[in-house]
Parts: sequence; C-alpha cells; structure tokens
Amino acid sequence: MKKTLFTCLFSLSVLASYAINPAEGTPASTNIPEAVYPCVDANSRATFKLHAPEAKDVKVDICGKKYDMSKDAEGNWMATTDPLVKGFHYYFLLVDGVQVNDPASETFFGCGRQASGIEIPEDAQTAAYYTFNKDVAHGQVRECKYYSATEGGERRCFVYTPAEYEKNPDAKYPVLYLQHGMGEDERGWHTQGMMANILDNQIAEGKCVPMVVVMDYGNCGYIFGSRPGETRDQFGLHSLRSCSTT
Repeated sequence: MKKTLFTCLFSLSVLASYAINPAEGTPASTNIPEAVYPCVDANSRATFKLHAPEAKDVKVDICGKKYDMSKDAEGNWMATTDPLVKGFHYYFLLVDGVQVNDPASETFFGCGRQASGIEIPEDAQTAAYYTFNKDVAHGQVRECKYYSATEGGERRCFVYTPAEYEKNPDAKYPVLYLQHGMGEDERGWHTQGMMANILDNQIAEGKCVPMVVVMDYGNCGYIFGSRPGETRDQFGLHSLRSCSTT
C-alpha cells in the first residue's frame, strides 16, 4: 500500500510539470511536447523549472547572465529572468557547476554545441512574416546527402523547394545559398530561423519569386573561427560546386 501511494504521489509530481498553463506565463513554443516549463509571461520574462532533488546549486545561463534557481520541498528548482529581448535565445542550465541542456526544451545546434533554446514571442502582427499560415501554399524542406570531392566524404544540406515545385518539373528556379551564423550549422535557418514559413509567406504575398534555397554547413560550427586553413572564398567555391551537382 505504501509503495502504491508513493508511486501515485511521484506520478502526480511529474504530471504537475505538464499542467496546462502555469501561473508564471505561457509555455514556450520551443518546449518538448507537453512540457509547460520554461514559460514566458507578458513582460517577456522566462521562468525555468528543473526537478533535481539531489543537486546543491542550480543556475540558468541565458543572454549573458546567470540566474540562481531556488529549490522547493519537492526538489524542484525555479528561476524567473529579467525581461528578455524578443526572439530566439540559446541557454544552458548549470547543475552543481556542470553545464547541461534543459530536458524540457528542444535542443538546437548553436554556440558550437547542442544547446537548449527558447523563443520569446513578438506580437502577432510583428511575427506574421515568419509564422505558419494555414491559408497559404507550403513548400518542402528536404534533408539531402551528397559526396564532396573537396572533402572526400559525405556532407549534408537542407533544401527548400516552393509549393509549386513538384507540379512544374521543367521549370527553372533561382537558387539562394543561405548560410547560417557562426557556431551554428546547416539546420539553423530551418529550425531556429523558420525560413520555410518566411519563404511561403513572402511568395504568397508576391514579395519574392518562387525559389530554391540551399542551406549547407558553413564549416564554422566552432565559436569565433572557421575551419583551419579554409578561406571564405574557398568554402564558397566548394559549396557551389558540390551542391550544384546534386
């Protein structure tokens, strides 16, 4: 009986982290499915929560500032940030001095590693250009593998094709080679940058022509540096030659 009661209480404590909406705000769009924390309030403050009953010290590291988290009687650590700049931010948790990702957040490649991420939302009108719109035609983003003669091995890129692409097999489209930022990789524009939504909306509004977009790894996934011995021009030639033959 005691074992059953303990199991039920433990299950309830876990489910409490997956409630509908916490008092501190609205669950972030970058959370894993069903996770309530982290959440964001109307003043762009984020609240983080981690169940770590054995930990002695927990902090959240976001936007260049470390926030101390407070522990409750159930072993849950929580902290609320100052108002954050609207947009996407990488962050980490520090558990007894060890940098870890938040198990309640999706992970994104940034800062030269897999990181937690949180979207601080803008108002609906401002965010409309990169927001999914059910009323427009949607293109596709494909994960493509190809062989690079320059590197002598397999590489990966992501390719966006407009909604009409499959219906017009003989059509010619302009190609945009879209590069990510330093410390990121070929997934950045697709996952963090929502580029497919941007292109779908821009094409639907007639603000740009239908196009193919290639997102390749820029060989600069390291922080503050590129691949040793490789210049920007050398990478550009390699990327264009390799991708254009696929």
